[in-house]
Amino acid sequence: MKRAGVFSFVLLLLSPLSTYGQAPSPVPDRRAAVIAGVVNEGTLAAKATPKVARPFSDRINVNARQHVGAYLIAVNAERSAYGALLRALEAARVDKQVGAPPASSGGTSLAMKGLAPKIFGVAVERGALIREVSGTSLTFRLNPVGVVKALQGAGLVELNDDYFKSAVQRFSARFSLAATFDVSRGPDAGVFTASDQQLASWAARYTIIDRRDPASPSYAAQWQELLLDTPYQKSVEALNDALGRWQAYTDWEASLAKSVSSSVEGPLSANGNVEAAAKAYSALVTAELKKLEALPVPDEVKRTLDGYVTELTRVQTSIDKIYKFAGKGPLVTFDLTDKRDVGLPDLYTATGVFEAGLGQSRKTDFTFNGSVSFFTSKPTGIDHSLKSMNFTGQLEHPLGKGLPAPTLTFAARYSFIPNDTLVSIETRPTTTPEASAIAPAPKGHVVFFQGKLTVPIKDSGMKVPISVTASNRSELIKEKDVRGSIGITLDLDTLTSFLTGRP
Repeated sequence: MKRAGVFSFVLLLLSPLSTYGQAPSPVPDRRAAVIAGVVNEGTLAAKATPKVARPFSDRINVNARQHVGAYLIAVNAERSAYGALLRALEAARVDKQVGAPPASSGGTSLAMKGLAPKIFGVAVERGALIREVSGTSLTFRLNPVGVVKALQGAGLVELNDDYFKSAVQRFSARFSLAATFDVSRGPDAGVFTASDQQLASWAARYTIIDRRDPASPSYAAQWQELLLDTPYQKSVEALNDALGRWQAYTDWEASLAKSVSSSVEGPLSANGNVEAAAKAYSALVTAELKKLEALPVPDEVKRTLDGYVTELTRVQTSIDKIYKFAGKGPLVTFDLTDKRDVGLPDLYTATGVFEAGLGQSRKTDFTFNGSVSFFTSKPTGIDHSLKSMNFTGQLEHPLGKGLPAPTLTFAARYSFIPNDTLVSIETRPTTTPEASAIAPAPKGHVVFFQGKLTVPIKDSGMKVPISVTASNRSELIKEKDVRGSIGITLDLDTLTSFLTGRP
């Protein structure tokens, strides 16, 4: 199956019928999403090469009645089986870096993850991993392209669709930005002011290789198998036949086809304006589906619709499995972070991130970081700008079979400080540069071990990471050290979808 075919199939099943990334209660009204899915398919067909003769008319007709089935499911969302289907979950992902970088004063993770949120993420974390002074950090991480599209009302499916159609947008979406603020700094310690003084670091990231796209050709075999699923295909045929025997429906369908031909396909053929045709088609389908909704549904159609829901629920489970499997594919990312310490030159850290799922099922995720840290200029009294070279390995494994599930993480980090260097020790509150002291950090080898439990808050995009980190020494003191950290991260990809009412 070609990428276009794979993506269309994913879009068909996810967009009209699932609440991709939405809250489970109450059951959301998916009728608008069904209509959006129909219009989107017609728009894609109208822009396709070679040209499709009747791109909008073919969305709802005698050979394609699944969208009508999706609409009827949404109309009857109060039925338990229908509601359960409409609350299908977005696959929980542990491969996004939402929080602060490891060297911040409030980080909770030794390893840096490869992916950033597609739209926006925020994290509040308390603790310290490789520094002497604990602090509270507030991190904002965003994808500029995703934010712009979200402000225009696009959801995750629309983002993926646009990226699929545009090579420029796909390339641009590989970039993300982040800013971490230390709220312990400033005259009002503990109050977030977003001042330059509180800005602890900024980062830019580029995804070099991403094999975690479920619609990529790498997973065509899985989608092909799902597409040819016999029980599901039989349920589609049964629903199609039952609707064909419903006289009121066939009359409605014929009337719709006539209206689409005269008010959508005709003008499109004459002027080639796809956007205008899509707008007219959306208004027409919305009005006509309202009329269909008012018709009494025969018992035969209800029975076949129940069977369709049963099979589609099973297919949705298979989709979740494909998403989880694809979500552990190989990933290579480059990250450049600028850390700002009072009294020292800016410290740049260039990090290469590699991630991949282990084993046939890819349930365990392996992450490796290799990084080098260097000052932008030589600190006073130091004849070198290189600070350290760092290597981090991490293993993550979900606990239980639920979706999303808590994740247990074990990580180890090795830092080599080749020369005596300097670090900043900030007093609390840090109100002026004089409130911070510069101390020598002896050269040597520093080894960290971390255990972490990340607990997701179902359907909200929130996660609570709790970690304990032990080391043979700190940057300043050659003594063993044990630290605890806690935080809360919010991936606003999910929340944005909920607010816009679109998947």
